[in-house]
Amino acid sequence: MLKNNLIYVGRESEYVHIRNQSNIAYAVITAVIAFGSGFLFNINAYLPMVLNILLCAGCFFMSLTMKDITKNNKIPTIEIKQTHGKISMIAYVAILSYAFFYTAVSIGQSNSKLFIQYQLGTYFDAAKTASYFSIIILMSRIARIVSNVLFDRLYRKLKDKINIALTASLVFAFVLIIVGDFIENNIILKIGIMSCGFFMILAVRDPFKIYIQDLMLKVTSPEEQQAIFAHLELARKIGQTLLGFVVSATLLKVSMIWVILGVTVISLMTLKTTVRLFELVKRSRQVVKQEKEAVV
Repeated sequence: MLKNNLIYVGRESEYVHIRNQSNIAYAVITAVIAFGSGFLFNINAYLPMVLNILLCAGCFFMSLTMKDITKNNKIPTIEIKQTHGKISMIAYVAILSYAFFYTAVSIGQSNSKLFIQYQLGTYFDAAKTASYFSIIILMSRIARIVSNVLFDRLYRKLKDKINIALTASLVFAFVLIIVGDFIENNIILKIGIMSCGFFMILAVRDPFKIYIQDLMLKVTSPEEQQAIFAHLELARKIGQTLLGFVVSATLLKVSMIWVILGVTVISLMTLKTTVRLFELVKRSRQVVKQEKEAVV
């Protein structure tokens, strides 16, 4: 809806910027809610629920003012060659990258969180573990906000290379968690390195989603966009479900570090697909550019 409406007003190039701003707002609001919900509950147990009801009511009334201009006489700027009636190779590779990436992020985020909590529990009592872990969670939310703030600038500078940079960062995040696990003599350094890896996992998830969604909107016609987004989410859920089952079964017999190693392998596979995606997009942009020059 946002992309179509931006095309209608001649501002389609601002899609990534606006989506990123919405992610920043979401990250800030959820961080404030996570920090303040406990205080509100102590004041009145029903107060958080009442505020949620009011927010939902406000969203409902705002949704009544929204209008999707899918069909209009505005012609968007063609940057990447579109296909009609079939899924292009770019879309196939993007869906595969999306599935791999978010499977690694989802499984890696949940298990690295448990891994850090377990490591804290081996050095501190329950009260200190809970306190330190709460600080780590708060800092992870701050990292997510900062990453969204920086993403807009990085995207303008790196363009399509941003997907490779984000995937490489995800691989590095798991490497940090693995390296941190091998540190034995310094608990501060150990937890610090592992936490940095955890922060990076959260930092890359929103920017990668924005990039892939923007790319899919560019390579598909408005009539096919709902279907292609359904394919994206289906691929993600299938990947998360299958790997989640494997991880649950694996944890019954092996240490959690092996799960992190397995997710690292998946993130390396994602890096390979994102490099391939970059090559396809670059080639498609060159074809469109040549066609425009031939017309001129």
